[in-house]
Amino acid sequence: MDEKLQYETIEGVENDDIVSVRISDDAVAMVTAIATLEVEGVHCLSGGATADALYKLSAKKLKSSIKVEVQDNAVRISILLVIKYGYNIPAVCSQVQSRVQTSVENMTGLKVEDINIRITGVEMV
Repeated sequence: MDEKLQYETIEGVENDDIVSVRISDDAVAMVTAIATLEVEGVHCLSGGATADALYKLSAKKLKSSIKVEVQDNAVRISILLVIKYGYNIPAVCSQVQSRVQTSVENMTGLKVEDINIRITGVEMV
């Protein structure tokens, strides 16, 4: 029933103590969703998640819009989203990639290797 959560372990040494942090794919997906929905021109994730409704969504529902693959302290992300009508699609996608990369790397310490974006629709707002 429940899918096994995937975790990436980041180890480091700080003040002579070994630090071990485990970050789930779901946590990376939530950071990705928040960063994506902050970009002007993004209407929603393809599953219908908007910034207002994001806090109500479980990580399981995000999996229809965001795919995260973590391996060896690096992450690959795929995002399906809907753009608002009238916005330049390549420009919005570039902003999403930049915002997601910055957010994920700053919050998790993982290196973002790849962010693929697929536009599934255009919404008249």
